[in-house]
Amino acid sequence: MKMIDKYIAKENYKEALVEIEKILKNNSNDFQILTRLVLILIGLKNFSKAEENIITIENIYHKNPYLEFLRAKNFFEQNQFKLSVNVLENALDYFGTNISKQCLALYYELLTSSYRYLRENKKIIEVSQKASLLADDITIKANKYVNSLFYRNYEIDLGDEELFKLHIKYDDIFCNIEKFEHTHKNMSKKIRIAYLSADFKYHVVVFFVYNLLSQYNKNMFEVYCYFRGSADEITEDLKLKVDVWNDVKNMTDEEIAKKIYCDEIDILFDLAGHAGVSLPILARKPAPIQICGIGYFNTTGLKTVDYFLTDINCDPIGKNDDIFTEKLIRLPDSHFCYVPPDTMPNINYNNGNIVFGSFNNFNKINKDVLKIWLDIIKKVDNSKLILKSADLDNKYSEDKIIDMLNSVGFNKEQVEIRKASLNYLKEYNEIDIALDTWPYPGGGTTCEALYMGVPVITLVGERHGSR
Repeated sequence: MKMIDKYIAKENYKEALVEIEKILKNNSNDFQILTRLVLILIGLKNFSKAEENIITIENIYHKNPYLEFLRAKNFFEQNQFKLSVNVLENALDYFGTNISKQCLALYYELLTSSYRYLRENKKIIEVSQKASLLADDITIKANKYVNSLFYRNYEIDLGDEELFKLHIKYDDIFCNIEKFEHTHKNMSKKIRIAYLSADFKYHVVVFFVYNLLSQYNKNMFEVYCYFRGSADEITEDLKLKVDVWNDVKNMTDEEIAKKIYCDEIDILFDLAGHAGVSLPILARKPAPIQICGIGYFNTTGLKTVDYFLTDINCDPIGKNDDIFTEKLIRLPDSHFCYVPPDTMPNINYNNGNIVFGSFNNFNKINKDVLKIWLDIIKKVDNSKLILKSADLDNKYSEDKIIDMLNSVGFNKEQVEIRKASLNYLKEYNEIDIALDTWPYPGGGTTCEALYMGVPVITLVGERHGSR
């Protein structure tokens, strides 16, 4: 069975099928073996056979919470997300408290994924909160809570103070963990600055931190990087820019924190905040000075994080200090030092009717945004709107946006929906003016538009994340 589980974990489903068929010859009615067979069939995309086997197991063992999870997973892998949700919600009602914690965790994970495709942000928040309360492991508990926090940034009716209070509660998860102490400093060495990220690769964050990693004063500073992701060509380039590179993706939060502490890092800079999964490391205080910023736009809520990097535009002097647990470091211009990749296409301007566009994450678009966009388009004769997003990669997402467009009054001639593509940047040549989302505006998307010569219209809010 261990061999089969290893094959399943590595998604080597053909090898797993060969092994499990050998076992089935002598254990044709074993629940564990039969359910693993269903997982393998789902992995092989033999969905009809998987459902047949679920029914066979039901006939032997009757209705079972884990079988309902497998049925929902079978629908999910067929992109039938609504059916997946229906199965799980009905099972939660039917079995109630008779679902084990382990099985319930699987339910919440699959529900979160399904709601994400269905663009049900409020449901994601609800399920993530339940998953966080359920988890015993502190890292899992923290990550689930972060998931609920992140999706609250899409809510148009959530006040700054309320959002701040929700971030503060994140610190409660780590109230009982041991933190490193820093009693002395070796003044003879250079200042060691460490950057922690899973995005030292072809990722939008890299385009904002490339110069941080390559243009520092080597006489005064040593730069360490702790990388938690999968490497690519940009990773290999960055490795050559810094003094010490550490691949730590296979280490636990506790192990990484201990390594940072043993490396005698003076300043630790986490580049993701709640948009990543590394804050549990900072919660252990492995460095005497800890900073967050760039990848996320709200407070960490952690007492162990000392500073938050910003500027006078995102957080004007005298404003927003009370909605950060960190002290704000305000740069005099912008803290977004955008360095575009070498592959940026040439600019060719559109000479026809005015075309508006938005390439933002579809989750950032709500009915209030669409109403304003429609008002703008109505005031410009013969104009239209192009919507393009990586989130519009399945029928459910496309149907959802079409329904929203119809509900606020768009007609077919006014809007064009495009799916994701690798060479999407050249499509800015078809757009005259980019329209920003709110209350969650674009970051990297805005910089890409501006670099491609397309002005961006935005609605400025009060808190950092809406500016």
